[in-house]
Formats: sequence, structure tokens, C-alpha cells
Amino acid sequence: MMKGDEFLMTVHERYPEIKTIMLSGQTDESRLGALREAGAMDAFVRKPWDNSTLIDECSRLLREAAGESTE
Repeated sequence: MMKGDEFLMTVHERYPEIKTIMLSGQTDESRLGALREAGAMDAFVRKPWDNSTLIDECSRLLREAAGESTE
């Protein structure tokens, strides 16, 4: 069985243009850093998440994908 961080790395290697969000309640900070450095994770939201935080991150990534400014 593939772990979430391994899945994100695989997705990034095959489809680098896809924006990704990791949702997790159990995190290894070193793995998060490695994912960020590799560009395999565009956002991280800790479980249990706040709906508005998740919506904000999704909206930001959709704007980025569309080429809009996120500032």
C-alpha cells in the first residue's frame, strides 16, 4: 500500500502541472519538507481541518492553475 506522501511524489513525477493538497492528521515534518522541496505538494492542511481553510487553499491553487495572481 502506498502512503500519501509517496502518492504525491508519484503524481508530481508523472504530472508536474497538477496542483496538490495534502490533508493529514499524522505528519512527519521531514517528509513534508521533502515534498515541498521537490515541488510535489502545493498546500498542506492539518486534520481535522476547518472548511474555510480548505476552501481557501483550493481556491488559491485553482487561481494559480488558471494563471491568476494569488496576492
